[in-house]
This record gives sequence, structure tokens and C-alpha cells, in this order.
Amino acid sequence: MGLAEKIYEKLKEAPDAVAQEVLDFIDDLETQKKLKHKPKNTFDSYIGCLKDSEAFKGDPLEIQRKLRAEWDREWDK
Repeated sequence: MGLAEKIYEKLKEAPDAVAQEVLDFIDDLETQKKLKHKPKNTFDSYIGCLKDSEAFKGDPLEIQRKLRAEWDREWDK
């Protein structure tokens, strides 16, 4: 007799409240497993995220100049 069959036989004899508790427990285990194996964001998932950002509207060369000026200020500290 397999494990699933043993569990089934025990649950057939159990009160409904116990069977419901076991079912809830199994559901919780499945949820935890899904959360642990949730895929992490990959680099590709971030492509295009800032395309509509206010910070990047306007002339690309002017944006680059502003960024470089900001970076230069950071290095001067």
C-alpha cells in the first residue's frame, strides 16, 4: 500500500473537521512551495521600465550631460 493510500485510509475514518484540517495543511504546504520557487526578476524583466519616466524625457544628449554632471559631483565628495 502506497503512502497516499495509507493517508486516504486514515482520513476515511477521521471526522470531517480533522480531514478539513489535513486539507488546509496540504494547501498551506503547496502555497509555501510556490512562494519559495517564485522566479526572481531577471534583467530582461526591467528592460523598458524607465522609457516613460520624466527623468528621461527630452534631448538625450542633455540628459547625458546632466547625469555626468551629477556623477562628477558624487566623485568630488
